[in-house]
Amino acid sequence: MNNGRRGFLKKTAVVGGSILTAGVVETLLSKIGAGFIQQARAESLGMHNDTRRHIAVWLYGGPPRYAFDQWVKAYDGDNIVSNPYVATAFTKSGSKYSGMEYKTFKYNGFNVPHLFSLNLKDGQGNMRPAVDVLDNMLIVRGFGTGFDGHDTNKLLVQIPVTGLPSMSGLLADQSERLFASIQFGRTGVPFSSQKNKAVTIAGSGYLNDLMRGFALGSDVQGISLGKEQYSSAYDNTMAYLKSYARSNRLGASILNKNLENAAKKMKEGISDADAFWAPAVSRYRNAIEGSAQLLNIAGINDGPILAQNLSMQDLLIFGMVDLTVDGKRITQAQNVKLANDFDLGLLIRNLKFNDFAEQMALAEYCIVKDLTSSVLVGATNFNNINVRTPTGTNDAIHDAMSEGKRNLPYCHTDMDNQTHAPVSVMLSHGFYSGILGGILEMRDALKKQTSNGVNLWDESVIQVSSEFARNVDTNGKTTPHGFQNMVTSAFSGAIKRGPYLVGNILQRTGTHGTNGYGAAIGEGYPVKGIPGPAMVNATLAQIMRVKENPWENTAPSLIDFNESTGVVSSRFGKAKVA
Repeated sequence: MNNGRRGFLKKTAVVGGSILTAGVVETLLSKIGAGFIQQARAESLGMHNDTRRHIAVWLYGGPPRYAFDQWVKAYDGDNIVSNPYVATAFTKSGSKYSGMEYKTFKYNGFNVPHLFSLNLKDGQGNMRPAVDVLDNMLIVRGFGTGFDGHDTNKLLVQIPVTGLPSMSGLLADQSERLFASIQFGRTGVPFSSQKNKAVTIAGSGYLNDLMRGFALGSDVQGISLGKEQYSSAYDNTMAYLKSYARSNRLGASILNKNLENAAKKMKEGISDADAFWAPAVSRYRNAIEGSAQLLNIAGINDGPILAQNLSMQDLLIFGMVDLTVDGKRITQAQNVKLANDFDLGLLIRNLKFNDFAEQMALAEYCIVKDLTSSVLVGATNFNNINVRTPTGTNDAIHDAMSEGKRNLPYCHTDMDNQTHAPVSVMLSHGFYSGILGGILEMRDALKKQTSNGVNLWDESVIQVSSEFARNVDTNGKTTPHGFQNMVTSAFSGAIKRGPYLVGNILQRTGTHGTNGYGAAIGEGYPVKGIPGPAMVNATLAQIMRVKENPWENTAPSLIDFNESTGVVSSRFGKAKVA
């Protein structure tokens, strides 16, 4: 047996505790082989071989985003009308915290939310500056659909034009990787391909779930195949690659130079999943929850923020849902008032994120192993929120939470008018600290990897999206669905010298203030009024390096992207508050 086959047999036995079937191995190897041929053909034509990888982070439920990427006063000249929900920190009067503010810092000409000025935890428990990622950040704001509803907007954000693909579908159509697209099952985000490709849904089995999709109807678990069946799949694929390399077909000479790399990649396959998995999940959990739980953050928890000292006593309201307390289940959102001597900083001291760490680890593995062009993960909700309510209310729910010894096991990122502004500001800080911690961990992991000699951080785009943002009120009590307040952000090593911001928002007076409500792009843009999500896809397509931009004729991109310098240029001037 030659060294290639021997190495292959050593490495292709088990993934995630499951034995691979012949169908999985043959499909995996044929896809790897096809990818090398596609790359060689493209290189022969002087073309880059592929689109960038797309990692979509879906914020399920449409949370407020002011702490993160909904920048309402990006420039000093922006004249905004204040709204307590857009605050990013608490303020002191003397030695006591008593109010809130939209706290920002200066970076490359922008007023950037407070969160990005902080040091956050990395996967090893060390601190790293969040500010560095701003160089690689693009924000597209001020768009909407004009229609209400979670499911409606989930569809319209992903597939804004009937008959055209979703962004993940377009990337799948333009690549030949093992999985057309991968999505974590709980989010239920729509997918559309014009080549009838399908998204693979991964559940709590993560990598095992992915492999079952290629098991030809057989259960992966417990199926064992002989070494000769594995070696036959390897030999067949290598024989085809060698035959192609000796031919006169397009890309043959370049493929011939890469046969050793092809053999190495097929030997590795997905054989190291077990060794990768636990440490990777631990890294992401440290980065995500370690960042969310950080103490001594200025304006957040560097001193007691006592409810009784805040100027907005009627706004110290927290919303709960799907909670069982002493045998009583709350099935609908219910308001609870915080105790006067409760420190709001304690809300997030033990904050946790369901399985967001596992999802990010799955995304990293699939991108690094070149298994897909697009993967979607979701932050569906967070939990372990500490709440203490007043005693003696004669209300079972309030009284059950009055000792402050119970952490809420479940909390939405937004409670649809149940969680009022001061509590929302604190929860938003913790939530987006965790999201940003996960993005930074992904960035650092991709920086350490290359694909065909190219840094994977430069070859990937992380996009943070949701079905909508929030159309928050100046009363600090209500947070209607923001289907005209939409925003998305993209992070990529391909983007240089950022951050960049495109899209306009309205100043608005009255009951809403400046809260991210969209505005027309203006003169020269063919779409009148608030642009829709098709504009976002057209804009991001510039970064994704797609072969064609199917949304450009519907709603043109707001940017031009210089592939060689990484500089983003706005086609329609500076983003403004209109």
